[in-house]
Amino acid sequence: MKQWQEPCPNFTQSYLNIAEHSRIDLEPECPSDMSSSTSPTKIRQPPSLREALRARKHLLLLSVLTGCLFIQPFAHGKLVGLFVYDLLLSILVVSIILAVFHRRYERVIGLFFGMTAVIGNWTRHEVVFHAAMPILLSFGFVVILRSIFEQKVIRFDDVLGAVCGYLLVGIAWGNLYILTELLIPNSFQMNTNLVASISDPHAKRFVFNYFSFVTLTTIGYGDILPTSPVAASLAWIEAMFGQFYMAVLVAQLVGLNMAQAAAQSSDGAPGAH
Repeated sequence: MKQWQEPCPNFTQSYLNIAEHSRIDLEPECPSDMSSSTSPTKIRQPPSLREALRARKHLLLLSVLTGCLFIQPFAHGKLVGLFVYDLLLSILVVSIILAVFHRRYERVIGLFFGMTAVIGNWTRHEVVFHAAMPILLSFGFVVILRSIFEQKVIRFDDVLGAVCGYLLVGIAWGNLYILTELLIPNSFQMNTNLVASISDPHAKRFVFNYFSFVTLTTIGYGDILPTSPVAASLAWIEAMFGQFYMAVLVAQLVGLNMAQAAAQSSDGAPGAH
């Protein structure tokens, strides 16, 4: 009888290697994204109050602007109305500084002329107020217009910013008209009802803001006429500026909207990615 012989060590090792490889191949592979799926999902945090206010900065500024313009004709002659209007005007100055100016030099300039205008308003120094306010409003308009031209994607708040810029220009020119009347008396001819009302400083602001927006939109009712060369020059420059602003701004907004629509259509087209 043949004796049992131990298997060859090389054969045994080869068999174990084959069995090990077979076991590995038969085991189901764990998906590579299994670990990521079991990891806790990162919850998107809601925007902070500061981010939410910055995203709607022009909406807030427009609200303050319209509030000031709405209360202005009812403020003169009433102590409570005057206080509310002066308070809203101070809030408007602060809103312009916070909502429009973001760079350091912008806020320095805005703070200087804004505080000068606020102090001149509360202390009833008309020349100081009407000299500082147009500079602040004009500078705010320039910054808003620059930000619109720098935009690549147009948002609804940017459109409201263009409306704010239009209102700022109208109020700035109204202050220039008052400053002209203060420095050069009888620079404007108006009907008797308006002449009686401009004796009050707050009523005077309403009258010349009205004349400013009538000139800016080139309506021209004829109830107020510039008689001095300075006043006449301011009037025709404002009329030209109003038309130029509307034409350029509408072209810019339409161009941005068309570019944005073209980019979205190209991204959604087949084979775009």
